[in-house]
Amino acid sequence: MTDENKRSGQENGNSGVYLQQSYEVQILNSYPRGPLDNECAGIYTKKAPDYAMAYPAGQWQSYDIWFEGAKWRDGKKVRNAKLTMRHNGTIVHRDFLIDGPTGAGKPESPTARPIRLQNHGNKIRFRNIWVRPI
Repeated sequence: MTDENKRSGQENGNSGVYLQQSYEVQILNSYPRGPLDNECAGIYTKKAPDYAMAYPAGQWQSYDIWFEGAKWRDGKKVRNAKLTMRHNGTIVHRDFLIDGPTGAGKPESPTARPIRLQNHGNKIRFRNIWVRPI
């Protein structure tokens, strides 16, 4: 959930979910704008969501993310990372191949790395975070 802070753009409820510390799914108070790659549910700098599904500030958003890391063989990447995502019940990304790190993401690596929740100092609240291997 983002809070309305009366700022605009990337200064209003900015956060993100970083997968393997390389790929960011944007969290932003972007209602009713979008869809854009740097707004709510965008794969930051790579792909806008197919639909703008953001709720207004002060309402809980839901992200269901299915993620497969890049595939590596003999130290070389042989397939890009893949992401499918449902935002507030609607599929907004389906089997999208992410060709490299996003925004401030770390360089890709064959080593498994954690999920991180980004902080830009805006008021963001999280609840019911589940991580399951697929």
